[in-house]
Amino acid sequence: MCAIGALIRRKDSKQSIVPINKCLSEASMWTMISLVGALVMLGKVTSDANLGIRQWLVEVLSPLFGGANIWVLMAIVILFSTLVTQVANGLVLTMAVCPVVTPFVCSLAATTGINPDVILIISNICSGYAFWTVAASTNAAFILGRPEITPKFVWTKGVQTTVLFMVICYICGMAFTYIL
Repeated sequence: MCAIGALIRRKDSKQSIVPINKCLSEASMWTMISLVGALVMLGKVTSDANLGIRQWLVEVLSPLFGGANIWVLMAIVILFSTLVTQVANGLVLTMAVCPVVTPFVCSLAATTGINPDVILIISNICSGYAFWTVAASTNAAFILGRPEITPKFVWTKGVQTTVLFMVICYICGMAFTYIL
């Protein structure tokens, strides 16, 4: 839409409707764009079987995840994704967690017959549940900017809500892992 607006010119001044140069230089979050681009490359590198990095990650993390069954792995992924996303961006977290967790989930899927997609979807859902700190998400900044939302409210009711959310995600994730 912005590209179309940049191409359409006004009759009176021959300037585009959308000042694309100004938008790209001032309105774009280049640090976020760079970070997402870097994490896309990290995801590609860690998931490419030919490079050997995925195998190396599996060997390094095997003491932690190697003997874990799906019940434990689902709990670790939900806890990690939900709690870390409170201080980090959820998209970035998803792009960092999924390539690391995928080999373990796929190995469990091969031996147990579970659906490996469910745990990655649950990780993505948990990475989007963020409102404790302003850094968590754009929505968190709006929520925490309201005068009726005090830090006491966030750290009492917010923690209870987050625990309930994690329990619901765990139950749904485990159910769908075996159903689908």
